[in-house]
Amino acid sequence: MKRTIQSYIFVSLLFFVGFKSVGQSLVHPSIWVSATDKPKILDNITKYTWASNYKTQLEARVNPENTVHKTNQITLLIKIPTFTGTDRNGHNDMLTLGTEAAVLYYLTDDKSYAQMAADILNVYVLALSKQTPTTISFYGDNWLESRNCFPKVAMIYDLIYPFLKLSTTTIFDNTSKTRKPFDNVAAQKAFKNLADNMMTGVDALKSNHSVLSGNGGLFNILCIEDDATRDAFFDRYYNNLKNERHDAFSWTLNNFSTEEGMWPESVSYGKGT
Repeated sequence: MKRTIQSYIFVSLLFFVGFKSVGQSLVHPSIWVSATDKPKILDNITKYTWASNYKTQLEARVNPENTVHKTNQITLLIKIPTFTGTDRNGHNDMLTLGTEAAVLYYLTDDKSYAQMAADILNVYVLALSKQTPTTISFYGDNWLESRNCFPKVAMIYDLIYPFLKLSTTTIFDNTSKTRKPFDNVAAQKAFKNLADNMMTGVDALKSNHSVLSGNGGLFNILCIEDDATRDAFFDRYYNNLKNERHDAFSWTLNNFSTEEGMWPESVSYGKGT
């Protein structure tokens, strides 16, 4: 948990490389920051110890794996658990590694980081694209997956998008043990599956569950390339036109103030924050 929070704070304070794909108006990366933030981020790393320390911590976690991955992709990829098991930590750790490698690619332009992140991402989008929204499973706990796994799949794609769109980019396919072009069709299906699952699978209506799992849907919506499709998902997300289980905006925010003037769990969650 500490590692994930550190990464989130670091990137939130610190990135965006502009790359516009033909046929869509959305520029990537776009989830955490904008293009105009990057000079300030790099300046912070140069000037301030708190910022340079975060980068150093990322490198300490990612570099050992990346050094091996440059010459032996199988060593890392075989660590990805099956999607029919119960290995929560295995999936969380692998997706966190992929996200942090993607962050370092953005910060350094070192394509080896993007390559490792892309090879990890490939395993996930291929598996998730073959599932259906109602059967999405990483380790059999959808409530945790929607918060811990769904957003990271999207973050990796968003951060390494410029690399994925290069004509020279290939990924190491762990099944065939060969290099192939990245399958963006499968990726788009995976993003829609994850967004669909989050909006239809919230456990508890009229609670904070929709808010807590919301990024699992929102981040993946932001990776949908087709403008019309993405807009339709946004409409569902914010307006709940289909009366789906995700009610963060249609109910939760309209009922945020209670008789006590605050969300009932604010104090208990505040301790963790």
